[in-house]
Amino acid sequence: MAFIQYAVNAAKDCIQFTRDLFLGNLNQTAIASYNPQQKNRSVTVLDKTWRIFLADGNVSRRPGNRRVAFVIDLLENLLLKKRSVNLGQAVRILCGPPFGCNLASAGLMLGVFFAPRRKEIQVRYRGKIKPIEEWLGVAIEKKLLQFSRFRSYGNRTA
Repeated sequence: MAFIQYAVNAAKDCIQFTRDLFLGNLNQTAIASYNPQQKNRSVTVLDKTWRIFLADGNVSRRPGNRRVAFVIDLLENLLLKKRSVNLGQAVRILCGPPFGCNLASAGLMLGVFFAPRRKEIQVRYRGKIKPIEEWLGVAIEKKLLQFSRFRSYGNRTA
């Protein structure tokens, strides 16, 4: 039972971090306001392991962890090449070989990519550009990311 509860709490925390990343609300100051469990989890994963923060506490465009940076570079190159990327397709890439992310990690990766670029890119859902807050309301249901609702994002200048 303890393992199941831990997994449920981890999923809830992960969704919170993903939401905060997409909204541009996750930085080291925000982490300080999390409850102790969330603070420990976010510091362990996002700060110490993935090394996503700059010296000023904001999310870096290129994290310090080389594997995470490789994924971010891949997403950046896809966007630069095509000017639009289907997020569902990006999730399938992240969950497949060689990356092997689970859905929660894939969502976090997309959030890490999106956070420092949120003023440069936009989300399109069902053919319409949506404010990120509105799209998150559709993309997150019952504390889970609904990847079937991920369509595409692209440069604002496209």
